[in-house]
Amino acid sequence: MATANFFAAGGIDELGKNMYVIEVNQKMYLFDCGTKVPESGRLGIDTIVPNINFFKKNKTNIVGLFVSNGQEQVIAGIPHLFRQLQVDIYCSNTTAFLIKSKLIKAKMQEFFKFIKIIKPKQQLKFPGDVKIEPFAVTCSLPGGFGYALTTEDGNFIYISDFIFDTNDLIARNLDMRHLASIVNRNKTIALFTGSQNASKNSFTAPNHTITKWIEWPFIDAKNRIIVFAYEEMLYNILEVIKLANRYNKKIVIRGKTCLQLLQSLRQTNPILKKARFIDGENLTVEEEKNVVIIIADRWESLYPKMEQIGIGNNKKISIKETDTVLVTSVPQPGVERLAAGSLDEIAKNECSISLVPRKKHFLLNPGAEDIKLMANILQPKVFVPIKGLFKNMKAAADLFTDYKDITTLLISNGEMISFQDGELVKKRRKVNVGQDVMVDGGGIGHVGVEIIHEREMLSRDGVVVLGIMLDRNNNHKLVGDIDIQMRGVVYVDEKTNELFNLLKERVANVIDDYLETIHTNKTSFVNREATNVIRRKTMRVVLKNTKKSPMVIPVIIEV
Repeated sequence: MATANFFAAGGIDELGKNMYVIEVNQKMYLFDCGTKVPESGRLGIDTIVPNINFFKKNKTNIVGLFVSNGQEQVIAGIPHLFRQLQVDIYCSNTTAFLIKSKLIKAKMQEFFKFIKIIKPKQQLKFPGDVKIEPFAVTCSLPGGFGYALTTEDGNFIYISDFIFDTNDLIARNLDMRHLASIVNRNKTIALFTGSQNASKNSFTAPNHTITKWIEWPFIDAKNRIIVFAYEEMLYNILEVIKLANRYNKKIVIRGKTCLQLLQSLRQTNPILKKARFIDGENLTVEEEKNVVIIIADRWESLYPKMEQIGIGNNKKISIKETDTVLVTSVPQPGVERLAAGSLDEIAKNECSISLVPRKKHFLLNPGAEDIKLMANILQPKVFVPIKGLFKNMKAAADLFTDYKDITTLLISNGEMISFQDGELVKKRRKVNVGQDVMVDGGGIGHVGVEIIHEREMLSRDGVVVLGIMLDRNNNHKLVGDIDIQMRGVVYVDEKTNELFNLLKERVANVIDDYLETIHTNKTSFVNREATNVIRRKTMRVVLKNTKKSPMVIPVIIEV
């Protein structure tokens, strides 16, 4: 008889940062480790990753990380995980390729040894009579897996993304017979599955396809076609390539990861076998007319690249008036404003533009009918929607309101649900999964709420820098004039002299008061302490005279 727990370290009531844990007899099986795009107000933050501190403290209990597919929301946090914790990673060959690409970019090739490539139907045995069996699912990338974790009491099924689709674009589709065999061998205790499309009251297929929205340019275009796409939406990229094959057009791929992935799949995918790929260099005017250029990148990188191309600041490609531009990627939360701005720059080139309609195109996540069909196949006693906003998870849970034999649960990040001997335990516990970890450039975890607040102040009200020289050999008396520099506060001209004089007077008075205080208390001069006092006192002067609250930075130089 087993004691099992489930909780999320990320991915609940948010889009991205997915990381989930199934714990059996105190051994933890991790599922996915992704990132999410920061909100536009979080200035300078590149991405947000799960907090690993809880897992560092419990590293001896971690069995491994089981990865469902190669999407950013699922794998992009792995390099950050490896910087703090080394665990074995189990995934498909395609997913392993994409994880390695992330590690190469981070110059972390030494961690390749932790990646274990597994195949569908392969039974992985672990201590405590626990088995994990991957099964193939259809998602936006080849090599997508769901996982059946089997205990002596039954199965816990984890599926990040899936749809029911018989299209042959992705080589391996969801294996219904394999699913049925898993259910026949053991009962399903709980099903954990993505819910991002749960409010769509239908199957996701065929609404995930884009061919009907983008085929007309292939029919009408007299010159080259330029396509912008998310590299992880390989399903849609294959649709573009299939149209290029149909209309006898050559294909140029701009995007290193996408190109390498397509090359690795070419021998097994019939669409890629027929495709005529070229490098796109030194094409004649006539050759350009018959070319499709696919520009593929990550969510957070695609739109800056689009803007760069739109303003003519890209060395390899520029937009011409005769071009037809297709944008196959629907903007994700966090990048909508950036997407709108980049599209505007493209439009200024007066080219023809075609967009995939946001309301009619579904991402490759399960819709309401997909979720219900999967539940009918697996027959879980408990259903827990994951990977989505609360409204998505609530929509998924509501699908089973009339199912008397299925208990639905809504959880938050860090909220643990427990099972004893295959039965749900009513009492829930909390796990301290920590706050979001924000990544700024190459740094990780060094950007907290205070720094974000400071950046907001700088962007909104500017900065005032006060240069102050004190004579350490003469009781730290003020030496010379106080230098004042302002950026983004007010326009500096002759009219600001009055403000500058007020600030100089206030700084001189504050220094005199501080020196008198330390003399009375017989304490030493502390640069940081004096700096903080000056900052507090001068901020009031600036606020009173400018109605702004800029960042004030006093710089005290002791000579």
